[in-house]
Amino acid sequence: MGQGSGLLKKSQVNTRLTFYTVLMLMLLSPIMKPARAETDEHGFRFIGWTQLSPVKSQSSDGSTIYEARIDGAWPSGTHWIPSWNVATQPDQRVWVDLEIQFEHDIRKTYQFGCWHSEAQERGQEGTRTSINHQDDPYGVVYTDTLILRQSALSARLRLRVEGDRSAAEVVSLLGLCVGKPAVGANEVAVKAPASAVMLEVPARCQFDYIGGKVWCSPTSVTMIMQYWADQMQRTQWSHTVPQVAAGIFDPGWPGTGNWSFNVAYAGAHTGLRSWVCRLRSMESLFSLIEKGIPVAISVSYDLLKGKAVKGNNDGHLIVMTGWDQEGRILVNDPARCPQVNTSYPVEAFVRAWNASHRTVYLILPDQIELPEGLLEIEWLQLKQ
Repeated sequence: MGQGSGLLKKSQVNTRLTFYTVLMLMLLSPIMKPARAETDEHGFRFIGWTQLSPVKSQSSDGSTIYEARIDGAWPSGTHWIPSWNVATQPDQRVWVDLEIQFEHDIRKTYQFGCWHSEAQERGQEGTRTSINHQDDPYGVVYTDTLILRQSALSARLRLRVEGDRSAAEVVSLLGLCVGKPAVGANEVAVKAPASAVMLEVPARCQFDYIGGKVWCSPTSVTMIMQYWADQMQRTQWSHTVPQVAAGIFDPGWPGTGNWSFNVAYAGAHTGLRSWVCRLRSMESLFSLIEKGIPVAISVSYDLLKGKAVKGNNDGHLIVMTGWDQEGRILVNDPARCPQVNTSYPVEAFVRAWNASHRTVYLILPDQIELPEGLLEIEWLQLKQ
């Protein structure tokens, strides 16, 4: 088991933000109830950008500025989770913040910290970190998730890249999962499709490594990256669990459970894209698995094991790989050692997944197309 929920913070981190190269993503349209039924008042959508081009030439301080605007209806968002894929070099750092405009022209900026993919482990000095103690009457940041207490009118997501390479060369994806959780868990009866499916995802046990007791998230990321490395014959996507844990570790958490950092690590690899989103239903998962796409799932481990109520800090990451003839959900559970390949009743799986508001990591090669119509994902191009 490990730190998979992304909602606990323990220590304050004082970080001085100095920016040399700037990438700005602006979300300026009002947030309102969408017209489409799949994005009603309670639910989530992922809005992403994969094509970035500068709108201003480099300034005197070497900064390059990018802007994107969107129009359209969004759900009434109280939860905001950013994702980014940036192929940083050793001298580069990525800083992410989200500015929210409220009524009466009140603006608040919330920081998601500094990210890079260099090795950084517990007890070592390093700059990669989330930012603690951001809590005011308008919102609070829990590591990778901003939860608003007031209704937003507009938002601006900024991603700033320090270093001397052009941001256009290193940034391949930006996005936000935005939405509002339903009141109460949605525990409607679910049945897996009649025909069994099982993806051959390599099994890895988090307890095989020193410090691995809290490495469920990087272990799950490693399993999916190895699956695609085997499928696509891309050895550069193959890493050990300690390597991935060192490339994700966040002292502001403290640990390896920062959702945004996990997908940023996977998405920093050329040819892969990765982001955090919250799906609508089990049908979305079934569709992904049938397409050959394994999915990292954030769950309550207590509920997954059949307990009546979830405990404190029981967040866990597993990889869904399919379902069997009896309708049990097949997973690679990094904490079920040595039998990592295991299964759980669909009812327990749904309850456990609902505890994270159906949060997943999607990690897949660029050439893999997602199923149409079942995922709450919208890709936008930058508007000049």
